[in-house]
Formats: sequence, C-alpha cells, structure tokens
Amino acid sequence: MCRAILVGSVCLLTAVDAWGQVPGQLPPAGPLPVYDLSAPVGVSGTVPSVGVSGTVPSAGLSGTVPSAGVSGSAPVGTAGALPGAGVAGPRDGGPPAAVGASVPARGIPVDDPWAITGPNAYVSLDYLMWWYTPMNSVPLLVTVPTAFAVPNPPPGVTSTVFPVGNRISFNRGDGLRLNAGLNWQRWGVDVSAFYLERLSKAAGLANAGVPVAIGQPYVRAGTGGQTILYASLPNQYVGGVRVAAESQVWGAEVNARHAFYVFLADSSDVLTGLRYFGLQESVTMFSPSFFPNGTALNVSDSFRSLNSFYGWQVGWNKRVGGGDAGWGLDVTTKSGIGGVHQRVDVYGANVFLAPGFPPDVEPGGLYARGLNLGSYSRNRFAFMQDLDIKLTYNFNPHVQVYAGYTLFYLSSVMRPTEAIDPVVNDGGIRYIANTTPSVLNRPNFIWKGTGFVVQGITLGLRLQY
Repeated sequence: MCRAILVGSVCLLTAVDAWGQVPGQLPPAGPLPVYDLSAPVGVSGTVPSVGVSGTVPSAGLSGTVPSAGVSGSAPVGTAGALPGAGVAGPRDGGPPAAVGASVPARGIPVDDPWAITGPNAYVSLDYLMWWYTPMNSVPLLVTVPTAFAVPNPPPGVTSTVFPVGNRISFNRGDGLRLNAGLNWQRWGVDVSAFYLERLSKAAGLANAGVPVAIGQPYVRAGTGGQTILYASLPNQYVGGVRVAAESQVWGAEVNARHAFYVFLADSSDVLTGLRYFGLQESVTMFSPSFFPNGTALNVSDSFRSLNSFYGWQVGWNKRVGGGDAGWGLDVTTKSGIGGVHQRVDVYGANVFLAPGFPPDVEPGGLYARGLNLGSYSRNRFAFMQDLDIKLTYNFNPHVQVYAGYTLFYLSSVMRPTEAIDPVVNDGGIRYIANTTPSVLNRPNFIWKGTGFVVQGITLGLRLQY
C-alpha cells in the first residue's frame, strides 16, 4: 500500500512540475530515480519500479507511459490518447472546450449560445393584404330634400353622403414585400422593402335639384350656424359634387442581427437597424354648376399630405423549426423612435366660364381659401411598433412557405382631412349670395397629429441556403 502511494506521489509531482514549465524551457527528458522500497521509510536506498517497465517522459516530449502492471505503451500526444487532446485550452489562449464538443465547419461549437443557427443566406417574397386606419373627416357631400333646400335647412333633414359616419374607410390594399439576408458566425444582416397599391375612395352626385338638392356644408364664421353651398337647385341650375380620397403606404428597413441566448425556441436573435415609412394621402373636392344662360362655375379644393418617418429600431426574432422539413413558427417584433417629416399642401380655386370669354380664375375654393392656402411642414418625434407572426412549413431545408399576421403602428401622422376647417368666413366670396361677413380669418390651418395603424395578412415564399 505504501509503495503504491509513494509511486503515485512521485508521478503527480513530476506532472505538476512539467505543467508549470514555460514552453521552450522544459528540462531535458530523463529516467526517474529509482528507490528501494524494501528499506524502511526515511532510510536511504532505492525504490524499484513496481511491475512497471519503461520510462515516464517529460510533458510534451516523445515517450511512452505504460499501463501499471501491463506490458505495452500508449504514445503521449497521439489523437485519442487523452480526452480533449488537441482542443484549445487555457494554456494556448483559447477557452476550455467541453469534452467531446462538436466543432462544425464554421469553427463554433454547436452548443455556443452566440452562434446563429439559421441559414447562411435567404431571400423571400411576400404577398400583402393589409388594411389601415380610416381618415376622420367633416361632412363633405350632403343632400337636402327639395322642399327644404334653403341656405339654412332645418335640423334633421340633411343627409351625409360622404364620408359615411364622418370616416373615410379604405378597402384592403394589396402589395409586395421583398426580404433578403446573410448570416455569418455570430452576426447577420437583412434588408426589407414593401409597397402597397394606391387606395381610393370616392363619391359623387349630380342632378337638377330634384328630388334632392346636392351641396357642400360649412359653418358660417359670422353666425356659427351651419349652411350649405348648393351645387344644384330646382328651377335655378344643375350640377353636382364629387369627392375623392386617395392613400398609399410604402417602407424599407435594414437591420443587423446577433445571436442571443435561446429560450423557448430553436433560435433567437436580437435586431437593430434603421427604418423608413412613407404615407401619402389626398382629398379633393370638385363642384361644378351650370346655369341656364350658358355660364358655368367650378369650385375646387385640394388637401394633400406626406408623412416620412426616419428612425432607429431594436427588436428580436425567435424561430421554432424552419430549418428542416415540417412546421415551424417565426415571430419578430421591433420598437423604434425617430422623426416624422410632415407636409401638407392646400390649394383651392373657383372658375367662371362664360360663352365668348376667357376663363375667370380666382384663388380659393370653399374650404381652401385665404389664410390656409399654401404649403406647411414640420418635424415631429414619433414612436413605432412592429409585429410579424408567421406559421411556416418547410418542404425541405431550402424551400419554405408561410402565412402570418403583420401589425405596424406609428404614433404621429398628419392626415389631409385633419387640415380641413369647416368654418368659413363667406363675406366677400363672389359666388355665394346672402353672405354674413365676419372679422374671423377662417378657414385657417391647424396641425392635428394622429396615430396610424397598418395590419393584415401576409403570404410568402422563402428560399434559404
């Protein structure tokens, strides 16, 4: 027993001494001294090797270590001689690797929490079916029964034709979105851009004032009462009103991604990047009237707005499946802050057309006239939120189809209908009879920012490698 302990201690001391040497300064190899274990402890003598043949070389030098009591040897430093041999460790500047860790071609162990596990490259095309927030608006086109067609009709007889419920709701907008990305060991980059078709909503009526008279309502600044500018009146003139609203959105973004710790998913990345979002809208009104003597009057108003958001965003992307054949789930959410450049253009005009005379054009319609004519712009701080949830199916590791839901929110936009002031100082308007002059400079322009939501269904195809 004492012999075994003593031999083991000598071997341990020799290994520790070799480990502590600086590379390049190791002592020369040599045989271990032999002591006689038959002598009592503490008595000089020699200790013979106990059933061991061969020598123990210094660490890192060629030699053999025999198995105790068994003839034969195993080379030191040979592949498979010791677990973990040849893998970077503390002595050569690398982190300690787990015993038996798998090292793929990328050079990162598969159990590295910072390794991107997605494809190296991908491209996808989405078909979008999206809806977005309606515009709030004052009544722009009304009718009044012929019997009550007076400048100030009694309450309850006026019917609003457009917009219904004082909201301009657009139908579904279809569009396309293109996505592409590259992934490296721990970092990735992706770009995306989408474009929706231009949406429109319009209404128009025209007649001779029977059975209803057609007109545009406004509030007289001089009295505060509601009145109507008629485009048609029975036995006086014929005409009509047409109102059209248009809207279109588009956007783009570029993001860098970095692998993150995986929790309740197969892969997880954090995202950060730049975002652009554009919203362009307009509302136009055109009201022609034709008189028995051949004279015509055209009154038009136009309100156009452009909102351009430029911001920085952060978020995360989690995926379950999506790499091999079968079903999967892909969830991405991003939050951002930035600035919205808002611009509104207000134009209006009235034109008299008389036979044999050139057109008589004057600036100013009904809602766009006086002080509010012109262009206005401002910059506003805004917050955005984006959510994209997709149910995926892979036919194989390289082809994926998916269907999902997308939500985008921007905290501040200027809609064109918000720029319409229904209060009008009709004093001095040449095409309105029985005016009520006022000292108020109305209509005027007032900024009214509102939130904006785009949401809908996304269908797509993705190719990945």
